[in-house]
Amino acid sequence: MDKLVQWGRWVNSDNDMLGSYSSWLMIMRNNVQTSKPQRFSITDDEALLVDMAVARLAAKNTLLWQIICLKYICCMSLRDISKALYQIDPQFNNGKPFDAHTINAKLHKAEGFVEGVLSRD
Repeated sequence: MDKLVQWGRWVNSDNDMLGSYSSWLMIMRNNVQTSKPQRFSITDDEALLVDMAVARLAAKNTLLWQIICLKYICCMSLRDISKALYQIDPQFNNGKPFDAHTINAKLHKAEGFVEGVLSRD
Protein backbone atom coordinates (compact mmCIF):
# COMPACT_ATOMS: atom_id res chain seq x y z
CA MET A 1 0.00 0.00 0.00
CA ASP A 2 1.68 3.16 -1.24
CA LYS A 3 0.14 5.43 1.41
CA LEU A 4 1.66 3.28 4.16
CA VAL A 5 5.08 3.41 2.48
CA GLN A 6 4.86 7.19 2.22
CA TRP A 7 3.53 7.42 5.77
CA GLY A 8 6.53 5.40 7.02
CA ARG A 9 8.90 7.81 5.28
CA TRP A 10 6.94 10.76 6.68
CA VAL A 11 7.22 9.34 10.21
CA ASN A 12 10.98 8.96 9.81
CA SER A 13 11.49 12.41 8.35
CA ASP A 14 12.86 15.51 9.97
CA ASN A 15 9.97 17.11 11.86
CA ASP A 16 11.29 20.64 11.35
CA MET A 17 10.31 20.59 7.68
CA LEU A 18 6.73 19.49 8.34
CA GLY A 19 3.69 21.43 9.44
CA SER A 20 2.68 18.45 11.59
CA TYR A 21 4.42 15.48 13.11
CA SER A 22 3.65 11.88 13.83
CA SER A 23 3.08 10.64 17.36
CA TRP A 24 4.55 7.28 16.31
CA LEU A 25 7.93 8.89 15.76
CA MET A 26 7.91 9.97 19.41
CA ILE A 27 7.25 6.36 20.45
CA MET A 28 9.82 4.83 18.09
CA ARG A 29 12.36 7.70 17.99
CA ASN A 30 15.23 5.79 19.60
CA ASN A 31 14.55 2.67 17.53
CA VAL A 32 14.37 4.22 14.07
CA GLN A 33 17.17 5.72 12.07
CA THR A 34 16.22 9.05 10.59
CA SER A 35 17.49 10.09 7.21
CA LYS A 36 18.00 13.28 5.25
CA PRO A 37 14.91 15.38 4.53
CA GLN A 38 12.95 14.04 1.58
CA ARG A 39 10.20 15.21 -0.69
CA PHE A 40 7.02 13.24 -0.27
CA SER A 41 4.15 12.28 -2.48
CA ILE A 42 1.97 12.42 0.64
CA THR A 43 0.83 15.62 2.27
CA ASP A 44 0.91 16.22 6.00
CA ASP A 45 -2.89 16.00 6.09
CA GLU A 46 -2.89 12.64 4.27
CA ALA A 47 -0.12 11.34 6.52
CA LEU A 48 -2.06 12.38 9.60
CA LEU A 49 -5.10 10.48 8.31
CA VAL A 50 -2.95 7.36 7.91
CA ASP A 51 -1.52 8.04 11.38
CA MET A 52 -5.03 8.10 12.84
CA ALA A 53 -5.94 4.88 11.01
CA VAL A 54 -2.83 3.20 12.44
CA ALA A 55 -3.79 4.51 15.89
CA ARG A 56 -7.21 2.86 15.50
CA LEU A 57 -5.43 -0.37 14.57
CA ALA A 58 -3.30 -0.07 17.72
CA ALA A 59 -6.46 0.22 19.81
CA LYS A 60 -7.99 -2.88 18.16
CA ASN A 61 -5.00 -5.20 17.80
CA THR A 62 -1.55 -4.52 19.25
CA LEU A 63 0.14 -7.32 17.31
CA LEU A 64 -1.09 -6.03 13.94
CA TRP A 65 -0.05 -2.51 14.95
CA GLN A 66 3.45 -3.74 15.82
CA ILE A 67 3.73 -5.50 12.47
CA ILE A 68 2.66 -2.36 10.55
CA CYS A 69 5.15 -0.22 12.47
CA LEU A 70 8.01 -2.67 12.05
CA LYS A 71 7.29 -3.01 8.32
CA TYR A 72 6.67 0.59 7.34
CA ILE A 73 8.53 2.64 9.95
CA CYS A 74 11.51 0.35 10.59
CA CYS A 75 11.51 -1.09 7.02
CA MET A 76 12.02 -4.65 8.27
CA SER A 77 11.63 -7.81 6.23
CA LEU A 78 9.05 -10.42 7.23
CA ARG A 79 11.77 -12.59 8.75
CA ASP A 80 13.17 -9.67 10.75
CA ILE A 81 9.67 -8.78 11.96
CA SER A 82 9.25 -12.36 13.18
CA LYS A 83 12.54 -12.16 15.09
CA ALA A 84 11.66 -8.75 16.57
CA LEU A 85 8.25 -9.94 17.74
CA TYR A 86 9.87 -13.00 19.33
CA GLN A 87 12.32 -10.73 21.17
CA ILE A 88 9.49 -8.48 22.37
CA ASP A 89 7.57 -11.40 23.89
CA PRO A 90 9.07 -14.90 23.52
CA GLN A 91 6.04 -16.52 25.18
CA PHE A 92 3.47 -14.93 22.85
CA ASN A 93 3.32 -17.68 20.21
CA ASN A 94 3.83 -20.64 22.57
CA GLY A 95 7.53 -19.86 22.73
CA LYS A 96 8.06 -20.06 18.94
CA PRO A 97 8.71 -17.25 16.47
CA PHE A 98 6.05 -16.65 13.83
CA ASP A 99 6.95 -17.93 10.37
CA ALA A 100 7.14 -15.52 7.42
CA HIS A 101 3.83 -16.75 5.99
CA THR A 102 1.99 -15.96 9.22
CA ILE A 103 3.59 -12.52 9.42
CA ASN A 104 2.65 -11.89 5.78
CA ALA A 105 -0.98 -12.88 6.43
CA LYS A 106 -1.13 -10.64 9.50
CA LEU A 107 0.49 -7.78 7.56
CA HIS A 108 -2.19 -8.07 4.86
CA LYS A 109 -4.87 -8.06 7.53
CA ALA A 110 -3.38 -4.93 9.12
CA GLU A 111 -3.05 -3.20 5.74
CA GLY A 112 -6.67 -4.07 4.97
CA PHE A 113 -7.79 -2.56 8.26
CA VAL A 114 -5.92 0.69 7.60
CA GLU A 115 -7.21 0.83 4.02
CA GLY A 116 -10.75 0.24 5.28
CA VAL A 117 -10.50 3.04 7.82
CA LEU A 118 -9.10 5.40 5.18
CA SER A 119 -11.85 4.56 2.71
CA ARG A 120 -14.55 5.33 5.31
CA ASP A 121 -13.09 8.71 6.31
